[in-house]
Parts: sequence; structure tokens; C-alpha cells
Amino acid sequence: MTQTPQAPQAAQTERAPQATQAAHIPVAADPLLADLSLSKSYRTKMKIAQSMDVLCAETPYTRLTVDDIVKSAGLSRSGFYHHFEDKDAVILWLTRLFYLHGVDQIGRTLTWFEGYLVTTRSFTRFRRLFSSEAENSGYASGREFYRRHRRENLTETLCEYQQRELTNELRAQIEILPEIEIAASGRYDKGQWQMPLKDYCNLACSLVPRTLYEALENPVQRELTKGDLYFNV
Repeated sequence: MTQTPQAPQAAQTERAPQATQAAHIPVAADPLLADLSLSKSYRTKMKIAQSMDVLCAETPYTRLTVDDIVKSAGLSRSGFYHHFEDKDAVILWLTRLFYLHGVDQIGRTLTWFEGYLVTTRSFTRFRRLFSSEAENSGYASGREFYRRHRRENLTETLCEYQQRELTNELRAQIEILPEIEIAASGRYDKGQWQMPLKDYCNLACSLVPRTLYEALENPVQRELTKGDLYFNV
């Protein structure tokens, strides 16, 4: 992922020039690529993901091929398959990454506002990719994954990190929160709520059931993790 791809000549490709040319990402211009402290594997995966995001400005997600992706990323097919089984695996990797450094850290190393800010900002950076994938593949599987993952994460944070008793009230609030978050993020992503990112994150915080909010608002570890990267992009 440290390699900057060279723009292909028009005669070398039969694909739409706009999609091909737009897909080249200057490494030094993007903190997620330019930070040399990150592993080569991470940088390569992020380069693949960013190439897919730019390609989705012109090509629906379902029509993207591995050939399209590696050409725009300046990689070989073997280089792609060394990191991902298929293009859907890229979506899953990004999703888990953005949860890991954002909402998953609420009550552990981040406050509610910080967790929402990190995750929402990260997804916004790949809006074209996730919007195209959702429009062409449907939200059902992604929503179900989020519900299950979120409830497991909140339960673990309360019990293992905050050492809180899991009362019936907290159980009920953990059950309902993913539904609230899915509905809120959907409206924000579709532009139905026109507001700055920080205002949206404050609104998201206000929607969290109060008992659950108060239980996790004070992180057990205030030193920030590698996820700090997302505060600076």
C-alpha cells in the first residue's frame, strides 16, 4: 500500500476513463495511507478500500470486479487475494475496523460522543462505497450483524470493563439501542438530517436511553488507543 499507482494510458483500457482516472489516490494526501507507523498489510487493505470507494462514484458496487479494483489500486490480483477473499470481505473489514476504534470503545476508552464521532466520521469517508453496497445488496444482513455485534459489545463493556450488574432495565436498553442507532444513522447518511457531524453526534448521544448512557459515559481507561488516528482525519 506504500506504492503510488501510475495513471494508465487511455489506450490501455476499455473502461470508462472517468472511473479509472478518479480511482488513483495520492498516498501522501491521506493520513490513513501516509502514516508510516501503520503496518504494510493495513496500508494495502486501506488502499484497496479507498480505490473501491472512488470507483463506486461511477460504477455500482455489484458491477465492481477484482480487476477493476486492482487496476485502480496499482496492485496485482494475487495482492488483492492475499488480503481479501472477495470484495464483500473489504466491506466487512472496514465495518469491523470502524466499530473497533469507535462505538466499541464507548465505556472503555471513549465517551459516547467520541465513539459516535470516530465511527460516523470513518463511515463518511467511505460514503460512496457503503451507499452503493447498500443500494445494490440490501441492508438486511448488515443491520442484523450490527444488532448482534452491538448488543454483545455493550454487554461485555458493562460486565467486564465497568463491572456493572446487568439489570433488567439495562438489558432492555441494550436491546433497543441498536434499533435507535440504525434509524438515526440511516437518516443522517441519506441527508434527511442536515447538520454538521458534531451536531449529529450530540443528537445521537441524546437518543441513548439514560441509564445506559450514564453507565458508560465515563471510560475506564482515558488514555486513547490507536483509534486516535480517526480524530485527526
